[in-house]
Amino acid sequence: MKSVFESPFYILGASPRDDRRALMDKADERALLSDAEAVGRARAALMDPRERLAAELRWFSGASDDDVAKILDWLREIEAGDGGHGPGASALGRVASLNVALWAFASRRLEGPEFSILHISRMFERLDEAVVRSELDADRDASGFPRVALGAELDDALRDHRKDIVSVLIDKISGLDLRGYTTLATRFAEKYAEKGGAYEGHVLLGDIVDAYELHVASDREEQTHKIISMTELIQRDDQDASVGEIELLVGDIGWWGVLTRPSCLVARARGLEHPTLHEEAEEILPVVRSLALALCNEHSREEDAWGLTIAMKDAFAGFSPRYAVMLDEDIDALDRLIERKRAAERMRAEKEVARRERRRRRGPSGRRRKPRHVGVRKKRSNVVNERRPNERRGRPRSVRGRKKRPSSANARRPRRKTSCVVKGRRTRAAEPMRRASTS
Repeated sequence: MKSVFESPFYILGASPRDDRRALMDKADERALLSDAEAVGRARAALMDPRERLAAELRWFSGASDDDVAKILDWLREIEAGDGGHGPGASALGRVASLNVALWAFASRRLEGPEFSILHISRMFERLDEAVVRSELDADRDASGFPRVALGAELDDALRDHRKDIVSVLIDKISGLDLRGYTTLATRFAEKYAEKGGAYEGHVLLGDIVDAYELHVASDREEQTHKIISMTELIQRDDQDASVGEIELLVGDIGWWGVLTRPSCLVARARGLEHPTLHEEAEEILPVVRSLALALCNEHSREEDAWGLTIAMKDAFAGFSPRYAVMLDEDIDALDRLIERKRAAERMRAEKEVARRERRRRRGPSGRRRKPRHVGVRKKRSNVVNERRPNERRGRPRSVRGRKKRPSSANARRPRRKTSCVVKGRRTRAAEPMRRASTS
């Protein structure tokens, strides 16, 4: 059932509290006004115990006739593009509340579906057999139908109801584009694995991810073949492969990882391995890793190899711990090689700068020029022969006040007196006058 307006109760205009005679009378009245064949099928469904149980699970069981009328009017407003306010019904049971949220989501335009789906999944999780029996039996006691029996019949009915809910949700969100659908499924898978598969509402979320996997199976297989063919093409011409081709390959590997991430998260939360995804990973990983090794070892393109290895780790590390360890070792080795290469490049650059500086200092002639003065020169003093007080000219300051010790040559030749005493005063001796020549 894809809509609440396909319910047998809606077709007959009946209530779960109507007895058999009331159902027959309403069926006769509706057969005169609408499709008699559809009315007959609806009457037969409500008379059959198994089909009646399925119809009750998809209807607003426990709600009064006035509340049901308000809910139906509100759903019609939603389909018409209105219905911003709530249905205005009184407190509803869990079965009725779940169906109100489900049919409102099915009738509303697809805008921000994540919150609504999480809300519906939590509401379905709170349905247990005891709650379902108590709410359905209250209406059956009024109608005279036998009570719901515990066992396989109720379990099967709840299982079928779960499938119908997932079908309604998938039909709605499948209208998204592939990237939007993948983003939504990834969010649900992360919620599913949030508490090791114990998240409230994980049952419906797991079913949605399983349906998503079937939806994208063809796209995932196409992406796998695309990665392998592009890798082989680059390997044949790996020396001349452009950076753009490597980036395209990295993008394709990343998109494959995005497509497979929801299924991988759910399988890991369930403690299982996904055989199909493991086969595809075993097919892609060796080919791409061999290309990365060839780029690094044969052509010294460590950066390109590092980008491929990071893409492989993001896409394949979640499938097996062996993949994670192997790719981590490759990344560490590439990091060391890249750092060593960058250090050598820095050293070469520093040497080149030093060589250019030496050439600039030598100039065009090749001779080394004196370095230019930097800053302000020291101003010369205008004082000539400036000396300190009591400092004799020509004599170092360190020997001031000492007598000069005569050398051995001066000691042998006596010094001539150059001074005399005149009138009690010592004066410089007058230089003897030379006699003039008479000739």
